[in-house]
Amino acid sequence: MGFGILLIGFLLLSVGFTPLAMFTFVLGGATTLYSLKNLVYENKFFMASAILTLLHLVFSVVVLFLNFLSIKNINFEILNFIQRLGASMIFIVLMYAIFVIAKSVDLPKIQSKAIFTMIAVAVSVAFMIVSKFAVDALYTASVAIEFCALILYIASGIITIFNCTARICYEDDLDMTNKNLPKPMKFLDEKLTNVMTPKEKRNKDQNDSEKDIKK
Repeated sequence: MGFGILLIGFLLLSVGFTPLAMFTFVLGGATTLYSLKNLVYENKFFMASAILTLLHLVFSVVVLFLNFLSIKNINFEILNFIQRLGASMIFIVLMYAIFVIAKSVDLPKIQSKAIFTMIAVAVSVAFMIVSKFAVDALYTASVAIEFCALILYIASGIITIFNCTARICYEDDLDMTNKNLPKPMKFLDEKLTNVMTPKEKRNKDQNDSEKDIKK
């Protein structure tokens, strides 16, 4: 469905605080936009994500072009701030789109991870804005909280999108087997397929015990 490529795009867009941000924003935007070419038909929020990503990509290409021209009197720090803010908006809409599609196929764990990621992104954005106006101790605290929230949403976003690659597929793919997968991937597929919650494991153990008693 495109979640695997989306994961790469998410990672590239997430590292906008690095010195390579001008390049990663362009690459991340293009990768994310490509990954959404099929997902936009699933719900309107994926379409909204694609539109935001396209606008962000155009802006990022312009910033990269201006940087190559070495035009004076341009505050690239402000431009990077706008890019990071735009990427955060993409993440929030994207995670809500994942929440909606996970809800439609009854995957509550992915729903909760998507919501957690949205909250972490929102916290990171809030303190990123505060840090632009704060001074002294408040500035230090804002930057620290922003960074912690950023690490949280990157980790949570990776887990959420990876779970989508393993749990969400088209109906035509439901009858596919893993017999043609490479051995490491076959092992991972079996592990993901057969995973049980603690409650399910306790019920299974109890049923097995009752069967043994009957015998």
